[in-house]
Amino acid sequence: MTPVNDPLFSQQWGLHLINAPEAWGITRGSRDVVVAIIEKGIDVSHPDLAGQFLPGWDLWDDDDSVNDTSRPRKHKDSTDHGTHISGIIAARANNEIGTAGVAPECRILPVRVNTYHDGELARGIRFAVDNGALVINLSDVGYMYTVKHGLPTVYSAWTPPHSDELWEACVYAQQHNVLIINATGGNQAHNVAKYPALCPGVVNVASADKSGRMADFSDYGDLTEVAAPSGWRGYDLANDPSRRILPLAEEDVMAAALGAHPQQEYGVLSTISGEHGGYVEWSGGCMAIGHVSGLAALVWSRHPGLTADEVRMVIRNTAQQPAGGSGWNPFMGHGLIDAFAAVSVDRVESELAIAAVEVSELNREVGILEVTLANRGVIDACDVAVMVFDGPLDEGGGVQLGHALVPKVVGREETVCELPFRIPEGKDSLVVVCDPRSQLSAQQRQQGVLFLQERVRLAQRAVV
Repeated sequence: MTPVNDPLFSQQWGLHLINAPEAWGITRGSRDVVVAIIEKGIDVSHPDLAGQFLPGWDLWDDDDSVNDTSRPRKHKDSTDHGTHISGIIAARANNEIGTAGVAPECRILPVRVNTYHDGELARGIRFAVDNGALVINLSDVGYMYTVKHGLPTVYSAWTPPHSDELWEACVYAQQHNVLIINATGGNQAHNVAKYPALCPGVVNVASADKSGRMADFSDYGDLTEVAAPSGWRGYDLANDPSRRILPLAEEDVMAAALGAHPQQEYGVLSTISGEHGGYVEWSGGCMAIGHVSGLAALVWSRHPGLTADEVRMVIRNTAQQPAGGSGWNPFMGHGLIDAFAAVSVDRVESELAIAAVEVSELNREVGILEVTLANRGVIDACDVAVMVFDGPLDEGGGVQLGHALVPKVVGREETVCELPFRIPEGKDSLVVVCDPRSQLSAQQRQQGVLFLQERVRLAQRAVV
């Protein structure tokens, strides 16, 4: 672990949970990597954030007063929330002040907007893209929808539905290789999607507690990609059914994801606005977003040539597996982010292998192969052709007997496909070929290069 001298560092359980101190031994970030924080305001004068900000803009008032407090957010100063997120992402490390951020050497572009206004939020996204941001942190935005039968319906009437302008702004970010980080929902412990969660190119984040399990307030659903530290609120879910709306089939998975917890509330310690600068513990999905935005900045610092989609896959495919089993689930996505694992990746690529081949069925004319493809890299392999031939292609074989197309093999996971084939007369063995077209160069495709081959022995044919 890389030591730091920030006096409150020991209280930052979220950094330790995602192995950020270990990641700092590889990179603490780059000054060339910019995270835009789109908020209702940020205190750019906080001592623990000194030197971290680029000149920003206030789109709410059309001036440079990103630390404006003229429009309070309920009982909070309008700069409190944005300042807290800024500290999670990029508070200076080793400055003998307060806390450290996930990416303490990266910089912040502050953008002030009314985050509950879709048109202004869209303008903020475009401003961030046009002014050099690689990562856009969208916290405290207010578009809440319940996802039922695959269609979004209004869950809460306190914000209007999204507009084409917001959708198009997210597409604009995607086209310009900018990654948007957003919460899966809010803090209602419901199956919801929160705009712009449904927009293209947006990473949706769930909330985790100190144990790395799902936080009791975390929203969830099909859009959940990863989870990150957020806190615990002590909701009495058993006696307050309005707090959670779960299909019965999900109850067991939810119980595994939540586990047993104390009832007291705790949050993530970070910076807060004020005349002399201060610190506070807050819990919520926005804190999770900040951790993922910081990690995206670290990954880009380690590999500056990556695309936004590749950074997204590195984060997702190096996550710690969610509680309750391996693979994806709607509560934790692909799991809790792991900063050390993400920045330790040397080769950002897919690495396919034929892990297993089984003959599951044989009759006089047709057999079925079950082919397990393992992707040992961190990038998803797409449109993978799997074929069976009557012999090795380099030994005079080459008659194709069957084929299948696998749309995706997720990084660091396995996928099984079924491959029906015609049984040739007099053959007791066949050859399975995996042709990962998404990994081949144009020259290799012209040469017909086929990466993976495996011989399969055929047992005695069953008589039908």
